[in-house]
Amino acid sequence: MAEMAPPLPPYRRLFGFLRSLPSRLRHLSRGPGPVPAAATQTLPARLLQYFMLERQPKLGKKTKVILTYFLRKAAFLVSVVALYLVCHLAIWGLSVGLEKVSLNYCAPLIAMIFVLFCSSMIQLAWAPFDHYYQGFIQSRSHWSRVLISLALVVFLRLPWRNAQWCPEGQPESAVPLDTAASDAGASAPVVSETNDQRLQVFLQQWGGAILSALVLLLIGIPMATLAQDERVLDACSLCLAWTLAIAAQQRLKSLRLATIPPAYVSVIATIVNPVLVTAGITAGYVRLKAQASGTDLSKVLTTFCGGTTLAKLLIRWTTRASYEDDAISPFGAGDLALSLLECGIVVWGFKLYECRQQLFSRVGAVVALLSGVLAGLCAIISVVLARAVGLAPHVALAFTARSSTLALAKPSTASLGGDLAVNAGVVVGNGILGQLIAPLLIAKFRIPDHPVEDQSRVMDGSGSGSNEPEIDDDDDDGNESARASADKMSGTHEVQRDSALDVAVGAAIGVNGAAMGVAYLYDRRSRVAPTLRSP
Repeated sequence: MAEMAPPLPPYRRLFGFLRSLPSRLRHLSRGPGPVPAAATQTLPARLLQYFMLERQPKLGKKTKVILTYFLRKAAFLVSVVALYLVCHLAIWGLSVGLEKVSLNYCAPLIAMIFVLFCSSMIQLAWAPFDHYYQGFIQSRSHWSRVLISLALVVFLRLPWRNAQWCPEGQPESAVPLDTAASDAGASAPVVSETNDQRLQVFLQQWGGAILSALVLLLIGIPMATLAQDERVLDACSLCLAWTLAIAAQQRLKSLRLATIPPAYVSVIATIVNPVLVTAGITAGYVRLKAQASGTDLSKVLTTFCGGTTLAKLLIRWTTRASYEDDAISPFGAGDLALSLLECGIVVWGFKLYECRQQLFSRVGAVVALLSGVLAGLCAIISVVLARAVGLAPHVALAFTARSSTLALAKPSTASLGGDLAVNAGVVVGNGILGQLIAPLLIAKFRIPDHPVEDQSRVMDGSGSGSNEPEIDDDDDDGNESARASADKMSGTHEVQRDSALDVAVGAAIGVNGAAMGVAYLYDRRSRVAPTLRSP
């Protein structure tokens, strides 16, 4: 029997790791590879398929379709909730240290960078991490980012108060339930040949609203009646209004009216933004609730959203303090929606991980630096222009963070003494304006929605074509792997490099339109979005 070689001393192993570090860093810039078959279905999805399709032969086919759909979405939401809780545990841990320097609002941003660092280090040490990321984490993190729009609704309400993607046998889709119709609005209408297909299309469009209504009737109203606690009812009502607004907007986008040009329909659908619609419905709900119960409106608004964060609750819980000890409000439905915004910022670290091929390059560093400088100039110019037209100083300061995400815009504006009501309206209005101008900008420079369409832009000699300088990164092998990965994720067979024009348009929309502008690029699957989603 052959003798086993003795283990290497620790210093030899360390030198070996350092020697291989350059090649590992080159591998870090590669995009994710194909998802293995073992990661195509989660355990809950396989169990549901077994019990619903194999163990219940007496159920009708349509009943199986409906039950399987909602049970899969329920299992999917459980995993999203788990991701949500992990994100807030990270925010809580950082908030404990940042509270001493009054920078608690920076905790989600630091947690986002921490997620990017940890994901990159895990992928650097264990290459198969990409497969499991695509099979499980990617769709959950995307769904969490979509929930940010709920927080925008509450941000529109708070200042007013203060001022008096799933085929059978495949993994959970990266397109969430409540925005599945988003992609349908950008393409031709779905033609269904069977009743089952029509049912699935209907569930994709209105399933979120139906599920929200069921939760409201089965959980929200009984909790408010029996437990005398209306916070669950408020949360269910807010979720129902949001899902109805999203479904209605996507239905409007998919309309093909003979009397109205499609471009006008798209503009109307953009103006009828779910954030504004949900804010209006929520305002009516709060006022109606105050009148029906005979309670003061300010008290109802405080119960709906008292400004209490999960991190603050955890800090008070770990220090054994009660609400009365620090005079903080209970955790309401609006606070829950605002916590989704913080979670959305943290999971953007996963999106940065997907974009590591662009970030860990010379061009990525240059684009990030220039974007930061331009964003700073934009903030300064906004305040100067606001003062030039005669606005008061506290109102002009509200324009400083007009292109920031609201989780950072609100505390930064408050620290500067700006008007929070104006800031919330400006941020949301700036995002809606960006969604209206982005199509004109994309059409002006003839930027396609899919990389495969680049060939037509080159053939007719328009756009950037072969005359545009192409972005060259540090490692050619890494770029080829990343482009092949993006090819598989986008479903195309030919992927072109991003031209300088593509990067410029994407950066301009991102700096000026912020989260809502980037969300629009994802909605139409534009190639100037940070990454291409899986179809």
